[in-house]
Amino acid sequence: MVGLVGFGCSTTAWAVAPVLTLATLADMAPPLMTAFAANPVGEDSQGLVQGGIASVIAVAALPSLFKLSSRRLAVSHSLNL
Repeated sequence: MVGLVGFGCSTTAWAVAPVLTLATLADMAPPLMTAFAANPVGEDSQGLVQGGIASVIAVAALPSLFKLSSRRLAVSHSLNL
């Protein structure tokens, strides 16, 4: 999200480089956190931990889907699209 806002606010080409660095680090964070959570667990339970984390992420993404779709609907009605 920080990367998208940064790319949208960049007015020159050189300003994209620092934003690209932040966006890259932000994209690497979720798999890294999953690996940190799964490593201390035994090999037979790592899939269970990773599946649980993926389930929590999926459930957390659902409200944003409905929020964004209702916002898009409101904007399209206000613009008579």
